[in-house]
Amino acid sequence: MDATLIVRTGQRITAILWNKLVAAVRSCRVLAGEGIRLRITPNGTIVSCSTWKPWNHPFKVSMGPESATVERGLIDGIEPTIDGVPIGGDADKNKPQPKLKIKPPKTGKDGRGWIAVEITCDTEKQWAVKSAEIVQVAELLVSDKAKARHPIAMLRRGKTGDLSHFQIEFFNLQHRADVQDASARHFFWPA
Repeated sequence: MDATLIVRTGQRITAILWNKLVAAVRSCRVLAGEGIRLRITPNGTIVSCSTWKPWNHPFKVSMGPESATVERGLIDGIEPTIDGVPIGGDADKNKPQPKLKIKPPKTGKDGRGWIAVEITCDTEKQWAVKSAEIVQVAELLVSDKAKARHPIAMLRRGKTGDLSHFQIEFFNLQHRADVQDASARHFFWPA
């Protein structure tokens, strides 16, 4: 904040100070953009949006009737694959973006399933991520301590039998493992 805008008791308000105050107030006002309407009321400003554009974030899941598409995302700089093809596709080998088969979906007793990224760690290189694969599973737990799963989206079967999904991950990821003698704990966080 500009220190010259702080007024003390008894100080004269000059034209220069007044103009600085007006500029400061104008810089704080909300501006409408494309498709955005503002309605300024005595109780505040109402922001309305007439258009909606999807946000194509990393690991965004789009569902079809028999498959799902996962947008490109990275884990420690590694792009996961689906059936050996990177999730963003492989232009050099002329392979389009792959689809994850989810028919029939794998779900647990509670009717929930997961679209997850399953990583394999290189135990000889300080547990760095060696490979990553997008999988559809009923459980997130794995028995191999060199592997871990992180949920990308949750699948849920409704009472009518229809399948819906709920996005969980919105960012590229980082991974670290805390290795004990008999087990390993895997940690994921946004990159």
